[in-house]
Amino acid sequence: MKARHILHATAVFALACLSFCELHAQTMDELNLKIKQLEAKNSSLEAKVKSLQKGNKKNSVEAMQQMQELQDENAVLSHEIQRIRQEEQDKADAEEKSKTVKIDVKDPVLKEYLLRYCDMDGDGVLSQWDAEHTYVIDFGRDKSLLKKLNNTKDVNSLDGIEHFVNLRRLVCTGNSIPNINLSQNVQLETLIANSCELKLLDVSKNVNLKQLECCDNMLYTIDLKGCPNLKTINLYKNKMTAIDLSACSQLKNLICSDNTLTTLDVSKNVELEGLDCSNNQLVQLSLVNNGKLVDINCSSNSLTSVDLQNGCDIKYIDCSRNKNLEFVILSKGKRALSDKKDGKTKYK
Repeated sequence: MKARHILHATAVFALACLSFCELHAQTMDELNLKIKQLEAKNSSLEAKVKSLQKGNKKNSVEAMQQMQELQDENAVLSHEIQRIRQEEQDKADAEEKSKTVKIDVKDPVLKEYLLRYCDMDGDGVLSQWDAEHTYVIDFGRDKSLLKKLNNTKDVNSLDGIEHFVNLRRLVCTGNSIPNINLSQNVQLETLIANSCELKLLDVSKNVNLKQLECCDNMLYTIDLKGCPNLKTINLYKNKMTAIDLSACSQLKNLICSDNTLTTLDVSKNVELEGLDCSNNQLVQLSLVNNGKLVDINCSSNSLTSVDLQNGCDIKYIDCSRNKNLEFVILSKGKRALSDKKDGKTKYK
């Protein structure tokens, strides 16, 4: 009798585990793996029950303890499943409610684009639900999406973008957007906003941002302290006088050419592989902490020396048009000499 109780508790326990797996499994492969694990555990328990059936009174006491443990585990699992189901129901209710909440997009060109490509339920209205289920917004001129809408005007404002809280990629190249605030888009991984007449950019809370391209704009400064996962930064042709990269520990490629930088500190960017800081006003450049650098362009500055004593395996370096540059200190004690007449660098 006690053995049958144990088998029954085992079956209930297995069903509870299975329900738990069904709620959490993200893919069929994961679910199947969990089922196999449960089946293996059940087989082991059944074998133990059969062993207990042949045992003595001492084993009967052990059987009762085993059954109680199983029932306790089942109670915990049942409570957890009930909690998860309630959370799922609350989430479903919230999603249904979000479909009735309209979002306001002021720019008529942006609104037309969003209605065409982000109206997920096709009801002709932009809702909070639509915004939360949009992961990519790309109306860069290279895609010609605005032209497909028979609209030759630029997007002038991204007001309303804050509702797209799950946005992963935003491309708005070739428009006239002086101010972009992405502080609410914390899931954003890629931003490409080239040639946008951009003056202000707020990415201070975009902790997941990996790629940032804002070339040919009018940025004087940018706060990257909240972007620790950036791997690529391209700020070519702006009006930057300084840039703080101390928080960008994962940075691999940096392009900050054609600005007005007088200093550049990349000492914290130890993963850096490519650097283009040409056409600035740099006087000194220390790369002693950047042992992974392979590609460097620091031409057309006011450099007097470049220190590369970092053991890196440089494949390309351009230090030309630095008329005051006397030498470049390379790894392994090698020096690259500079010809002051034309500013070109010759290597030995």
